[in-house]
Amino acid sequence: MFDKSLIAIAFMLILTVRVPAVGVDNSVQTPKSPDTRIEKVKAKVNKIGVRENITVFHIDGKKYHGFVVRISDSDFEITEIDRKTNYTFQYSEVKKVDEGYGEKGPLGNRVGRRGHIFGLIAGLSVALVLPIVLLASSGGR
Repeated sequence: MFDKSLIAIAFMLILTVRVPAVGVDNSVQTPKSPDTRIEKVKAKVNKIGVRENITVFHIDGKKYHGFVVRISDSDFEITEIDRKTNYTFQYSEVKKVDEGYGEKGPLGNRVGRRGHIFGLIAGLSVALVLPIVLLASSGGR
């Protein structure tokens, strides 16, 4: 009986971490219009400001990490920290921007805030579940 309860606890921990809670508002989300996205990007770039660190998510999927050199009404320019090159982005070609840029991870790539949170959750899940599974499989010997 003890073994089944440990397995049940491990299963509940896994479900707790893996299954997100259902929100109260189940309305259908409509895609944002390009104008709304452009205005959000423009406002965020202005909020971050010149000479501040930024991560730019381009609409083609590439990420650029650097600091803001110039901001205008139609575009902004950054100096990319890894490539050591200046890039000018039209607001219409940017999917979104984040303040700051992640530190380099063990594979040499930049890891943002979401990556750190995901790694922390995965690590804690393994640290909590592994001892329970090992105890259950040993049969309390």
